[in-house]
Amino acid sequence: MCSISPLRLVPGRSAKAAALLFLVGFALTARAETTPPSPPPTTAPEVSDPMLAPPPAAPRIVSSWNDALSLLRAHSPDYVTSLEGVRRAEAQSRIALAAVLPTLNGQVSYTHQFLTKNTSSGSERPSTGRS
Repeated sequence: MCSISPLRLVPGRSAKAAALLFLVGFALTARAETTPPSPPPTTAPEVSDPMLAPPPAAPRIVSSWNDALSLLRAHSPDYVTSLEGVRRAEAQSRIALAAVLPTLNGQVSYTHQFLTKNTSSGSERPSTGRS
């Protein structure tokens, strides 16, 4: 087998060839390290699309956490439903407690007669208040 060498170095010229290869390699790497020129700055085109316009101001501005909670409580059906569920559970617990508590029943009566009339027996005369 025969191998072909791309570069035949002649004695005495090998140092010059090595130096030449070194300089060519250095020049290529120096050229690769230079930064390319920056492109010229571009300007954005003018756009007049109504969909890109800023939105209008909010109809209601929430200024505090309490305002946000009151707004949520007033307009959230999920919140109202869950609040009613909590109230229903509290009522059921009171009903369950009432079943185990003792029962006290009482009855009171009082009789008073507002209109009274004195009646006499047959032998006595009623007094008229005259003497």
